[in-house]
Amino acid sequence: MECFEAGETERAGTLASALEQTPATRHFAFYLQSLIASRRGDAALALARIQAAEADKRAEPVYWLRAAELNFAQGHFSASAERYERLLALADQPFASDPFLLFAAAGAMERGGNSKRAVELLQRAVELRPEFPEARSHLAVLLQMEGDTTAAREQMDAVLRAAPSPAARLKRALMLPLIYDATADIDAVREELSRELDELLAEPRLEFHDPNREIGMTAFPLAYHGRGDLDLMRKLAAVVRRGYTAAAASLDRRFPRQRAPDGRIRVGFVSTHFHDHSIGKAFHGFIHDLPRARFETWVFALAPRPDAWARTLRASSDQYVSVADDVDAARMAIEAAGLDVLIFADLGMSPTTYFLAFWRMAPVQMVLWGHPVTSGIDSVDYYVSAAQIEPESAQAHYSEKLLRLDGYFLPRYARPALQAAALSKAVLGISDHVRVYHCPQTLFKMHPDFDIALRGILEQDPKAEIHLKETTRGQRLAVQARHARTLGPHAGRVRYLGGMPYGEFLNRMAVADAVLDPFHFGGCNSSAEAFAMGVPPVCLPGRMLGGRFTLGMYRELDMESYIANTPEDYVTTAVRLARDDDYRAGFRAKVAEGVAALFERPDAGRQLGAALLRVMEGAAS
Repeated sequence: MECFEAGETERAGTLASALEQTPATRHFAFYLQSLIASRRGDAALALARIQAAEADKRAEPVYWLRAAELNFAQGHFSASAERYERLLALADQPFASDPFLLFAAAGAMERGGNSKRAVELLQRAVELRPEFPEARSHLAVLLQMEGDTTAAREQMDAVLRAAPSPAARLKRALMLPLIYDATADIDAVREELSRELDELLAEPRLEFHDPNREIGMTAFPLAYHGRGDLDLMRKLAAVVRRGYTAAAASLDRRFPRQRAPDGRIRVGFVSTHFHDHSIGKAFHGFIHDLPRARFETWVFALAPRPDAWARTLRASSDQYVSVADDVDAARMAIEAAGLDVLIFADLGMSPTTYFLAFWRMAPVQMVLWGHPVTSGIDSVDYYVSAAQIEPESAQAHYSEKLLRLDGYFLPRYARPALQAAALSKAVLGISDHVRVYHCPQTLFKMHPDFDIALRGILEQDPKAEIHLKETTRGQRLAVQARHARTLGPHAGRVRYLGGMPYGEFLNRMAVADAVLDPFHFGGCNSSAEAFAMGVPPVCLPGRMLGGRFTLGMYRELDMESYIANTPEDYVTTAVRLARDDDYRAGFRAKVAEGVAALFERPDAGRQLGAALLRVMEGAAS
C-alpha cells in the first residue's frame, strides 16, 4: 500500500502480483489490484478485482465498502445497496453512526428503488450531523417525490439557515407539489414560483458553479398542471443562464466542420434514460432508422444500466459512449465527438441533461418530446415533435423552433405481448361482479379536473371499480384525501395497485373493461401497450402535447370518431365500452384490424432524417 499511496503504481502492481501467489495475502492483492485499476481508469477490472477480494475474505468490511462504491459508480445499484446494508448491520463497527456513509448508502437505496429506506438513512444522517446540507437537500428531494412538499421545504429552510445561497433558494422554489387538492391550488403554486424566480432575477449577483449538484432539480411537475409552461420555463432558464456563467461562455463557440470521414452528418443522442425506461423504449427507433447513407449516429448514455434495452440502443447506433451522470463528464465526451447535431431525448426529467443543455456543444442542438414541454433554454434550437399530435397553434408553446415531423409519430415501437397465457380476473384477485376501469398512469397525472370523470363513471356504473397505480404511499394518501371529497360515497370503489412485473401489468390492462387516459397529460407508452392488449384507452385530448399522444394513435387507425370531445362524452364512452358487450366487441374488432400499424414503424426515424437534412442545408446557406 505504501508504494501505491506514494504514486508508484507499477511497483505496487508488481507487489500485488507477488502477494496473489500466497493464499493468506491473496485477498489483499485483489484489493490492491482494484485500487490500481481505478487509478488507470479501468472501472470494470476495478470492480472484478474487489469482488474477488470479497470472495476470498468474506468478513472484511473494507472490501464491502469499496465494492459498494464501485457498484454504485457502474450503475449496479441493488448490489451497492446490499453491501451498504451489510456494513450498517455490523454491531461492532461505527458505520451506522457515520453520517457520510449513511448519506452514500441512501443514494444507493434510492437508485436501487428503495426510497423509503433512503429517507430513513438520510433522516438518521441529519440527526447525527444537523449541519449536513447535502444530506438535508437530498432528503428534501425524496420527501418531495413522496408527495410531502411541506416537509421537503422545511428541510430546505434548514439548509438556507445554515448555508444561504441562490442555488438553495432555487432548489426550494422548484420543490412543487405533485398532488393537488383543487385546480385553484395549481394556479397559486405557479404564481408563487413565478414570484420566487422574479426575486432571484432581481438579485445583483447569481452564481452557480455546478448547478447539477447545487440545485439538482428541474421544473418537472409543471408539465402535469394542464397549463402552458413557456413563460415559466423561460424565466427559470433565465435564472440558470445568469448564474451559470461557465456555460454562458460556450454560447459564442465556433464549430469547424467536423463531419465523419465518409462525409456523413454526425448526430448524437443523449439521455440519462437510455435503458429499460419509457424514453429508451419510445426513442430507440429514431436512432435505428436514421438513414445510414447520410448520418452517423452516436449515443451518449448517461448513468447507463446494463439491461436489454441498453443493449438494443447500443446495437442501434454507430458509436455508443457510456458516461457518468455528471454534466462535465458528459460535456467533454460530447464535445470530443465533433457532432454536427446534438439531440436531447428529453429535457426536464433529469437535472443532469437539463443543466447540460445550457452548454453549446454542437452547431445545432435539438430536443425530442421525451418530456413534452419546452425547455425555455436559449442554446436549444429546435423542438422535434410531430404534425399528427400538435395543434395548429403549437409554436406558441415553445421557445425552440418547432419541427413537426410528418407521418406516424412513434418510432419503431416494439409491439408488447403477453409472454404466457392470459390470467383471468379471478386469478388477478378481481371479482367477477366488478367492471374494471383501469388507469395505468402515475398518480401525479391525476389532475383534479379528472375527478369529475371518475365520479361520473362511478355514478353511472354501479359495478364500476377504478384501478389506479400507486406511485408512492404519500402520493396515494394525498389522492385518497381528495377523492374522499370529490368522489364522496363512491371513493371506496377506487383500488390502488402496487408495483408488479411487466407481464402482470399488461395482463391487468388486457382484462380491464375499459382503460382510462387521464385529462391534460395522458399516456404514450402505456397507451401503446393498451392498444396492443386490445383495450384502447378512452381519451379526451388535451391542449398541450402531453395530452395528445393517444389521439395520435387513434388518428393513425382512422378512428378519431371514438375520441371524446367533452368530459361528459368521455364518461359516456367509458361506461358504454365497459357495459355494452356488443359496442365493446365492435370497438375492439376495429382496433384489431389495424393495430399492427402502430408498431415497428420506421416512418418517424426517416422523417427525422429528412428534417435534419433541411436544417443542415439551411445552416450551411
